[in-house]
Amino acid sequence: MLSDLLPIAPEAPLCSDFSRELAVKPAGTGLSLDRVIVVETPLPWPKPALKHPLLQSGAQALAGSPVRSRLFAAEPWTEGADLHVELFERRPTGFVRHRWTVADGHELTELVGWIASTPLGQLDASAEEVPPTLLVCTQGSHDECCGLHGERLAAELEEKLGDVELRRVSHTGGHRFAPTLLALPGGRMWAYADVALATRVARGAETETDLRHRSEEHTS
Repeated sequence: MLSDLLPIAPEAPLCSDFSRELAVKPAGTGLSLDRVIVVETPLPWPKPALKHPLLQSGAQALAGSPVRSRLFAAEPWTEGADLHVELFERRPTGFVRHRWTVADGHELTELVGWIASTPLGQLDASAEEVPPTLLVCTQGSHDECCGLHGERLAAELEEKLGDVELRRVSHTGGHRFAPTLLALPGGRMWAYADVALATRVARGAETETDLRHRSEEHTS
């Protein structure tokens, strides 16, 4: 390797900026899931976030589920000592949502274990429609691109899209396409996200160009 042709470390671009400059298409790199579980998890998060003491046992239980599932840490979006859990589950027309409150890691592990062992569509009768919801990867402890670009996007969305539910979540993958987000109830992942794209996605107004150049594999 001719190292003298490479930029010095302080000048090296972030991988997501470099991918955008090269117009790398993210199609086919997204998650393929039937269940998405989001858990309020206090910072800091380790790398990977599922090694967090609160999540580790539940993540192990979920790994054995026959349903394609993923557990995400999320920065707390409520006040109080209890932990809130959201489950987004696939249906033929999109995702529905279940919500629970648990007191500690033990209750969380029991809940996730029950979810993991329950067939798709058979959890209980509490499923509800999902309002426009965006899960934005902001885990800087996993990758600098997500921490920098993801956090900046999340802050802008909070300011400009007050009618959309926002979750700052642990690593979704694809940091070279940051900022990335998972949009619900549709269940599609988006790359190179910005406020304009997020607004179109939340309103169901994605364009053909969006889908060709900034959309990752559908999660359903």
